[in-house]
Amino acid sequence: LWGGFIFVNFDKNAEPLLSWLGDLPEFLSSYQLENMQWTNRDMYEVDCNWKIWLENAFENYHVPSIHRDHYDPANPSNWVFEETKGPWEAMFSKRSIVAYSGLPDVPGIDEKKAQGLFHIWVEPSLQIILTSNYMKFRQYLPEGPEKLRLYENWAFPKSTVDMPNFNDIVGSDYYEKYSQIIREDLGINPNVQKSMRSGSYRPGRYSLEECIVHRIANRVLDKVVGPE
Repeated sequence: LWGGFIFVNFDKNAEPLLSWLGDLPEFLSSYQLENMQWTNRDMYEVDCNWKIWLENAFENYHVPSIHRDHYDPANPSNWVFEETKGPWEAMFSKRSIVAYSGLPDVPGIDEKKAQGLFHIWVEPSLQIILTSNYMKFRQYLPEGPEKLRLYENWAFPKSTVDMPNFNDIVGSDYYEKYSQIIREDLGINPNVQKSMRSGSYRPGRYSLEECIVHRIANRVLDKVVGPE
């Protein structure tokens, strides 16, 4: 158990979870994840490999075109990649393509973390999105080489959920706004899958903005081919 999450491992010789997670628990301690309350889940069946969606979540190239209705060219996200110790990666931005308002900050949140949002990948199939007032977490469940079952989960501090107008605010300003982003990605990621098996796809170089995408690819190579 960590931060309200349950991790399962069938290896009796595996190291303890908190040791395996490295410095992630300390890094996220001010969010008090254990005091978050799950409020909503959406499930999507997607015709693409789980890695395609994961890579899409950690690159910004597609945003100006695919999410152009939510994108302000004058205020780009300018993601910064964190140095991490353990099986996780993180990138930080002071701006989100979806603006939220109406809910208080997480009680006791670190001042720097309250200024923006983090996208975090916990290997291999958990993504955590954290802002100053909520957490989203994604579960990537492969259903085949070209099929993904994706869970989009929402959680808020218990004190926020207890607000009398909580449901009125989150329905339109949070759930619905973010579902628009998901629907736009649903329109492009299956096309990426089709293109990759078309016979004419060739991998290109990674850019400095694709730090985590590069790490994802290296992890797959290490697991499938071997680190040697």
